[in-house]
Amino acid sequence: MNIITDTHVDEEGSTCFGYHSGYQSPSPPEVQLRILSESLGNFLGYEKSLITPESPKNSEGWFIIPKWQCCAKTYPEAVNRVRKALGSTRDGKVYHYFGHNGLTDSRLRHSSKTAKAFDRLHQEQPDHDLLVVPAQFGLHHHGRSIRRAQEIMRENEFGLGAFEVGIMLLTHANRLNCCNDLWIDCAGDEYDDPDDELRFNRAPVFRFNDQNLRFDSRPRDEAYALYGSASGFLP
Repeated sequence: MNIITDTHVDEEGSTCFGYHSGYQSPSPPEVQLRILSESLGNFLGYEKSLITPESPKNSEGWFIIPKWQCCAKTYPEAVNRVRKALGSTRDGKVYHYFGHNGLTDSRLRHSSKTAKAFDRLHQEQPDHDLLVVPAQFGLHHHGRSIRRAQEIMRENEFGLGAFEVGIMLLTHANRLNCCNDLWIDCAGDEYDDPDDELRFNRAPVFRFNDQNLRFDSRPRDEAYALYGSASGFLP
């Protein structure tokens, strides 16, 4: 098991931001499934036996997340599809800052740890389009830089990418819907900004300001009180 280290310890702090739009814990699985079906089409279902009263330590409960391969041919295409579906539930638009060609296979990818975690989840839940994933929406890592959050994640914890966070926002409209809500780092993704000197030095983020949900990116080594990294847990 990993231990808490002092690596990048200066990249964390406190925050007054939190869950202020009404979100407290995940909606019942059947509610999540209905929203997903209405927004993205029908899926083959999920492993109901995994959902127990207790979820892993530091998770907020059970989220239903499609395998991205069931939504598109490539991961960036799946992210864009979810972003568009999310926009249809958020006054018709989610502002994004990646340009027309910014989200491609060569610029957006899951981190190695996150990719391995989802490979394991796929193996353990092989006969379904939907994965049952215990997760948290960012508060557990509030105020930390992305790389600091990754540094202290235990072996069973992994960052969630833009696809997974987008799905969670889609099924939970009461998260990230006001100016005081904690913004979300998609710590499971690595983004290669063409204007950045360092390759894959950024990660996608969801933020809310000027009364709109926005999809952007930021450096992995910067800590802001506004942000917290979303993460999943291997059950």
